[in-house]
Amino acid sequence: MLIYRDFNKKSEDYNKSFIIDDSTEFDEWYNGVFNDNEMIFRGINNASFRIYTSAQRYWLDEISTQRVFKNDQDAFDGMNDFFLKYCRKWQNGLIEKLWKSLTNKKLPDLVLFAIMRHYGFPTPVVDFTKSINHCLYFAFDDISGTFTANSKDLNDYVSVYYLKPSENSNSLVQLADIYRDDQCLSYEWMKNEKALIEVDCNEKTELEKILFSTPRIINQKGLLLFNNNSFKYLAGWNTHPVREFHIKNPQGVRETVLFPLNIERPNFEQLSKDIGVEIPCVETVYCANINKCLREYVLSKTNLAKDDVYPSFGNSVSVMKNLFKQSLLDGTVTL
Repeated sequence: MLIYRDFNKKSEDYNKSFIIDDSTEFDEWYNGVFNDNEMIFRGINNASFRIYTSAQRYWLDEISTQRVFKNDQDAFDGMNDFFLKYCRKWQNGLIEKLWKSLTNKKLPDLVLFAIMRHYGFPTPVVDFTKSINHCLYFAFDDISGTFTANSKDLNDYVSVYYLKPSENSNSLVQLADIYRDDQCLSYEWMKNEKALIEVDCNEKTELEKILFSTPRIINQKGLLLFNNNSFKYLAGWNTHPVREFHIKNPQGVRETVLFPLNIERPNFEQLSKDIGVEIPCVETVYCANINKCLREYVLSKTNLAKDDVYPSFGNSVSVMKNLFKQSLLDGTVTL
């Protein structure tokens, strides 16, 4: 459920899906998306992975498979509440105290989620970026090994997922548009929106406070998508006449069923109630699967260094010390 098995099945989830095996194919695709300022991107280093939040992955892989709940969504909400409460109490409320000392306000749940995800806690948020170059860096940075072009193996490719919020207005809202006060940053409020919520941390609004919790997000041109559904992963609907779903029967065992789709896009919420668990949560998403053999070529196109993407004071210390010594030697600094 959490991964794709082959390219054919994967392509059914996306309105456009590309397989890129050489630099010419890459340049053609890259030039087509580079100047689209409305697009947002997520890069993943293995093309077999679907875009679930870490909370969904933990829930589907380790919790809901072990026992049957009366209502999966309510139980999923309870899990997220548990993690929030735990993190608020961690080290006698250290994060809460630090936040209050900086802002004189209570730490919002959304900011806590933003902090938690960087330390491995399951959260219902997933990172995106406005920059195609940063997205490609995320996808290729840790890739090593030898790979062959025109492979049939999803593991030989990275994936870039991208979408336009304006093409998904029925299922995605922008937090800046509905934000009124800090109540809108609470988990209780956000989960009742019944939609994906885009959190643009670069907006000139009160949302800028989220930047203080995760400063790397500034360099990464980052934003968050909040997806509180317990099972809907991020993908787009297609117009194939038949689609495979995985549902839970009354005994809690997942079964595979085939369900015919009309050409018109179906009602997401109704289908999720009637049919089961494997329903994408937005209407229009695109995917590029890029062969890992292109790693060096793609990274050269991004023109990014590790410190540009992951700024570190620790790295800057050694650079500063060496620069100071060199400046003394060449006379550009005198004491």
